[in-house]
Amino acid sequence: TCYYIFLFKLTNGEKDLCIGIRNVNVNDYNLELKHSFIEMLFNTLPCRFKIDPRHTFSNILLAIKQLCSDILKYSYLPYQDIIQSPLLSFIQVTFQFELSNIYFDNFLNDRNKFDLSLLIKSNMKECIFEYSCNLFDRTTIQTICEKFQLLIKQLFSASLFDCEKQSIYELSILLPQEIKLLQSINKTEDDFNYEIKCIHQEFIQQSVQYSQKVAVILDEQSLTYDEVLYYVQQLSLYLMTNYTDIKSDITVIGQCVQRSIEMVIGLLSILTIGCIYLPLNPSDPLKRILTLIDDTKLSIIFLNSATEEKFNNNNNNKQIQIINIEKILANSQQIISNNDLLLLSNIKNFSSNSIAYIIYTSGSTGKPKGIKIRHKNFISCINSFKIQNIFNQNDICIQIAGCSWDIHLGEILGSMILGSTLIILQSHGNLNMEYMSKTFENKQVSFVMIVPTLM
Repeated sequence: TCYYIFLFKLTNGEKDLCIGIRNVNVNDYNLELKHSFIEMLFNTLPCRFKIDPRHTFSNILLAIKQLCSDILKYSYLPYQDIIQSPLLSFIQVTFQFELSNIYFDNFLNDRNKFDLSLLIKSNMKECIFEYSCNLFDRTTIQTICEKFQLLIKQLFSASLFDCEKQSIYELSILLPQEIKLLQSINKTEDDFNYEIKCIHQEFIQQSVQYSQKVAVILDEQSLTYDEVLYYVQQLSLYLMTNYTDIKSDITVIGQCVQRSIEMVIGLLSILTIGCIYLPLNPSDPLKRILTLIDDTKLSIIFLNSATEEKFNNNNNNKQIQIINIEKILANSQQIISNNDLLLLSNIKNFSSNSIAYIIYTSGSTGKPKGIKIRHKNFISCINSFKIQNIFNQNDICIQIAGCSWDIHLGEILGSMILGSTLIILQSHGNLNMEYMSKTFENKQVSFVMIVPTLM
């Protein structure tokens, strides 16, 4: 019974267990038996038992006692006839006992066909594990022995465990060093008393600290952090000057552009003026895009040359303002004054508690549903990456995910607020494995956010 419970714990909760128990097929124990003859009388009885972890030790003990009694009547059946498939997970329990002044010490050692055996001597307080050296090393078996000893101590110490009342799931075979390791792994709390800023504020801070560091790369094109900040401020000022009805924390601005450096600038500009970013994937069906536009009641959409025609031909809602950010950025030569910076830094009704972006579900079970994410939530997520040293300023991150998925925000904004370098692929470049592999190699990519199915 102890061994069944031990296997249940050792196999991480496997309830359906089968062990082999050695049995001697003799009815007259007064026979003067020779060792060679006794060997022929040995048979292994498979003993299957399903453990219910909610039961007490006493209940399981009675059930196993009855089970062992019931299977003895089948002891005449050869083990080879019972088991037709190769032995994969059977574990033999060999009970060592005394029979008519004959001792079976080391009797089965050379003939043990099982990967792991437990020998329990009834006349001594001793348990012996026999194991296959091809599968186990001495250290592993030593650990198994320590765990078994720990379990036995709990079961037969009234101060540690009540066999009559407590369920066996309350037993533990974790060794002291394992408990210490587990506690250290789970010790993930961190001091988050520092002020959590908005996403664009974190980006500005990195732009000051790493002004000449390359921020974004697309094939042979690149911009430093200082240059990205300049274009973000230019586009932000353009919006605030020409669209005075924009209200921070309320206005939703959509962006439907192909992969490009402008995609990064447009996203950061929307957040800089306190608006809510709505990603619109150019590859999505027009019906889905129009559903998202209608649901968010957005009034402004960022496009580039590759997507402008799609909206010009299907824009039935004349109240939606279409902005080609490529043209705006190409003509931006304005020198940013202190008054401009003051205007950008004094946006009202806007804080880290404001909504940063909306991501919609696929809508496979009905109408797509929007999920609103706040600045502080996103910042906390990226900070956790940094604290765990998963993603930091030394990384080169590649942007693979489509903008329908929130991973693209982790790739783009995560890189910008940590001071990393972001690699942008060509339009549909994520579908070209040869192009992607060369980009990985040439740009020395060190961090990637992808789902397992893509891997």
